[in-house]
Amino acid sequence: MTIDINILYVDDDLIVVDKPTGLLSIADGYHPNTPHLYGCLSNTFSELYIVHRLDKETSGVIVFARNKNAHRSINQQFEKRLIKKYYLAWIAGRPEWDNYSIEIPLRVNGDRKHRTIPDKENGKNAITDIRVLEHAHQNTLVIAAPKTGYTHQIRSHLAAIQYPILFDSLYNPEYKPVPGNTKMIPDKRLMLHAFHISLSHPSSGEKLNFHCQIPQDFIHITHDPIEILEQFKNEF
Repeated sequence: MTIDINILYVDDDLIVVDKPTGLLSIADGYHPNTPHLYGCLSNTFSELYIVHRLDKETSGVIVFARNKNAHRSINQQFEKRLIKKYYLAWIAGRPEWDNYSIEIPLRVNGDRKHRTIPDKENGKNAITDIRVLEHAHQNTLVIAAPKTGYTHQIRSHLAAIQYPILFDSLYNPEYKPVPGNTKMIPDKRLMLHAFHISLSHPSSGEKLNFHCQIPQDFIHITHDPIEILEQFKNEF
């Protein structure tokens, strides 16, 4: 099975890729034969190290290290929260606010469905900043900027404030599109896209910014998310 992978950047330390929706980031222990991004890249690049991942249905920019020193550097940047990630998400509903900081403690693998759940007593502090970009029907396009990096953080946080991501079968299983929405969103997949990441180069220390194209199922966006991000990301 051949999968076309869009490589955004590559050097001796890094490889940055635009992951398509529907592709695992790494191998699934329960289904080892299912294709995954790490395996696809390993066919070309002999040494790769995982520093973060995206959910199978989440599309967008993802980074791999190409040697141990780069792996250590990027991991340290993640631990110190120096790496900034920005996602686009279509959410169900029309919030009255334009900006919102979600600060709800989360517990990973907190129930029988292996979801990340709000837990004020036993959860870890988690913060996701949200900015509204535009509305369409009864849905809203937002930028989500997680300040912490827990599994399913954005999905869990948005569901917790009653604005879950469209077509999220795990956190929003009851969602039914209202008339007209199918034209706006033709593909029923998790409407979450990692469109921008910034980090320091492991060797040179140079500040690097990567963004990837908006996928076809986000095509009805009328604003340029990159321009909006540049205007406001210092506020996140």
